[in-house]
Amino acid sequence: MYRPPLRDRPAFAGEKVLLVDRCQATREVRAAVLRSRGVEAHEAEEISAARFLWQPNVYDLVMLDVRRYSPDEALEFYGEVKHRSPGGCFVFFSGPQSTCRAPGQVKSPAMTPRTSSGVRR
Repeated sequence: MYRPPLRDRPAFAGEKVLLVDRCQATREVRAAVLRSRGVEAHEAEEISAARFLWQPNVYDLVMLDVRRYSPDEALEFYGEVKHRSPGGCFVFFSGPQSTCRAPGQVKSPAMTPRTSSGVRR
């Protein structure tokens, strides 16, 4: 439900968000932006951890980066949340897969740049 912002107060200040993302760097940046807007952001790396944290009527919003999980796992979690809290809000991040890797992790062949002739460098 939209509540107009109070004078000098961000619109989402005081809201509680569960942010689910395997990429630590992305998750931390998103959480920092939310917190800078007065949002209480809780973070989970795995959907299993999000299931443990999530409770009906506790979070105003669940944000899930679906690019980092299997579609079945993401939809199952979404179904659980919607079943237990029908009025709850859920946001899916989607789009091209990012290149988030653990330090020292080697690029996969699919992530290796190609020359104009299509040959991998």
